[in-house]
Amino acid sequence: MANEIISAIFTFFNFCSAGYVLVVSITYLIQLIYAFIGLKKYKKELDCSDSDRFTDSENIVPISVIVPAFNEEPTICDTVHNLLSLDYPTYEIIAVNDGSNDGTLAKLVNEFNLIEINEPFKVSITTEKVKAVYRSVKFPSLVVVDKENGGKADALNSGINISQYPVFVSVDADSVLEDTSLVRIVYSFMNDPDCVAIGGTVRINSGCEIENGKLKKVSLTGNPLFMIQTNEYLRDFLTGRIALNEMGTLLIISGAFGAFKKQAVIEVGGYTPKCIGEDIELVVKLHKNSLENERNSTVRFMPDPVCWTQPPDNIRDLIKQRKRWHIGLADTLLKHRVSVFEPNMP
Repeated sequence: MANEIISAIFTFFNFCSAGYVLVVSITYLIQLIYAFIGLKKYKKELDCSDSDRFTDSENIVPISVIVPAFNEEPTICDTVHNLLSLDYPTYEIIAVNDGSNDGTLAKLVNEFNLIEINEPFKVSITTEKVKAVYRSVKFPSLVVVDKENGGKADALNSGINISQYPVFVSVDADSVLEDTSLVRIVYSFMNDPDCVAIGGTVRINSGCEIENGKLKKVSLTGNPLFMIQTNEYLRDFLTGRIALNEMGTLLIISGAFGAFKKQAVIEVGGYTPKCIGEDIELVVKLHKNSLENERNSTVRFMPDPVCWTQPPDNIRDLIKQRKRWHIGLADTLLKHRVSVFEPNMP
């Protein structure tokens, strides 16, 4: 009798395992098919577009690049140098020091010759107190905001308040953009007037050669942990995100690299403070606002604009990162559970 029960348990477990593998495989196959269709459409769009001519054009929309920073002393200056060197006609860089307790602010002040200014700005979104605003003597397009700690979402909201242009791009403080990334990601706004948010591709920079914030050489690393994450990012962005974009079900734009119409974000109250998954939460709010106001606003993903980011370099940090991602997703879906099965959502 006992053997029969054990046998039945193992049989049930085997069926469940086989069913799980089958469902996952079918899901990936569907994603692959939609990604193939999406990439073909995107290639055709690129072949017919003239986005390259906007690199030196004054007609392209000016943008604000917002970099939230908390204890980013080792990487913040390289990131700012990278952003200052990008091919884009008119843009500003707003680095937001979110109450760091290391040398982040001091390093920025010394590296870029910052001076404190008394510059009024409109508070469209309520944030923690802004203690000071600095401008660079050497680089007029660089603004540094020093504020009390409120988290990444609050830092981004402060950057939105300070920004002067109609489109903003959020970039992590440990990331590097390719020279044409801003032109590529913003060009979509000009092609699609209904678009309110665009996500770009994020890749792992471990093994790459980066000098003074410039990507010199793309290469792979032999570290197994980095190799696994590289493969995961490629699958996620080059199949998963493209497929979701093609199906019209894109719910997230990576916090490492995304572009937004400022007014649309202000209209939904900006990023949600103290939120674990502020990036997915914002996209869901934009979708809901469009639905409730009967608009045709779209959220898109572009496979071409690339951001290179530094991944966790040990198992403990990787687990913390993935735990935060999954909790953030679950928290957002529970918060907006009424809309989950809405036929027109997103």
